[in-house]
Amino acid sequence: MTSGEIVVHGNADDGVGFGTYNGTIVVHGNADDGVGFGTYNGTIVVHGDAGDGIGQLNKGGVIIIEGDIGDLAGLYMLSGDLIITGDAGKDLGDWIIGGNIYVAGDFETGTNAKVVEPEKEDVDKLSALFNQYSVDASPEEFKKIQRKEIRPFYG
Repeated sequence: MTSGEIVVHGNADDGVGFGTYNGTIVVHGNADDGVGFGTYNGTIVVHGDAGDGIGQLNKGGVIIIEGDIGDLAGLYMLSGDLIITGDAGKDLGDWIIGGNIYVAGDFETGTNAKVVEPEKEDVDKLSALFNQYSVDASPEEFKKIQRKEIRPFYG
């Protein structure tokens, strides 16, 4: 299967990369709510701010927001990576089941989310992604958010 690339020069509306299976989407501007909702694979990069609900139900994609985001990012995230270079709103990683959230700015975690220090492999991964997609951020400044429990709904 061939993967493609979509480049947006300007701002994007709701649902950028909804259900993406592969390829790359790059937005050189801001994006509204729901970036990467239900993404299975591929990479989404927003070189700007984004709204609420970023990376909800992410199943394996890489989502990079080079700016601030709103509330409820990473809700029910199953796999993949969500990377925010700025601040995140309330309930970041709410009910996260798997995957990793990396955030450099201020944030408030949701249910089943815990903050850990990134390991060397995390810093290396962020460095490679930032170089590949021209993201202006220092990997050493990020916190990592993961699930507390593998079965949070049965407590």
